[in-house]
Amino acid sequence: MKKIYLSMIVALAAVAVNAEDTTVDFEDINLAENSFDNGSAGNGDFKSGGYSFYNEYHADYGGYYYGFTISTQTSTAYKALTDQYNSCVGFGADGSKTYSVCYFSTWGASPVSIKNTNGNTFSPKSIAVTNAAYAFNSMRFGDTYAKKFTETDYFTLSFIGYKDNAETNTVTVDLAKEGMALFTWKTIDLSELGEVDEIRFSMVSSDPDTYGGYNTPMYFCIDNFVTETSTTPVNSVAATINSVKAVGLYSADGQELTSFNKGVNILKMSDGSAQKIFK
Repeated sequence: MKKIYLSMIVALAAVAVNAEDTTVDFEDINLAENSFDNGSAGNGDFKSGGYSFYNEYHADYGGYYYGFTISTQTSTAYKALTDQYNSCVGFGADGSKTYSVCYFSTWGASPVSIKNTNGNTFSPKSIAVTNAAYAFNSMRFGDTYAKKFTETDYFTLSFIGYKDNAETNTVTVDLAKEGMALFTWKTIDLSELGEVDEIRFSMVSSDPDTYGGYNTPMYFCIDNFVTETSTTPVNSVAATINSVKAVGLYSADGQELTSFNKGVNILKMSDGSAQKIFK
């Protein structure tokens, strides 16, 4: 199989554009060097630069989360559980210290999303993205559960704008396509989303699993989110909270577990469904 080649990318500077624009670069979270915060303190969504980044942490089975985490880790490896907070680059956009690693899932109480902390509408301009080390290494080399990518495989991330619970538009970026995997920070134009009160995320891989999801680890990294904030409060109806809970944890071969194993874990939910958790 052919190897995955590197992509050459240009990143935005981590500074405010003007008085009306905001650049969220996560540096105001003041995370220590070579560390991560996955939300285990139970404080909920991460807040930076006036915006809220969805995080849902559960202490069951040794702990697991959905959504965004904050990282300053410089390793690009994936060899242990803590490596799921590594980027494939080893630093933030424009060489900065701090960035966010997101684990995408549709099983959280609310969608994985970005909102304004004051409930205002906003007009997204751009965002820097790259692959997480876990996803990149899985696509490049393959692993126990996921295939090594070839020229016919793909891995895509979509930004979906919402206003008053209605979609405004979608912007999609290829994290891997035609034998190439994104290996540096890439700045994505989000202006086509228009004025929104929320950005939600979606991911698709060419390597599906038997549970309705994907074998490719559904991780990505973001930084330098540039947006123009309105003073208009959001009037949309609040989203319905999903009351489905985890009721059991199993290995990929069906063995019941008391804590997560490295690799794929199957989380059985109270509605009879199953969620695959990567570790």
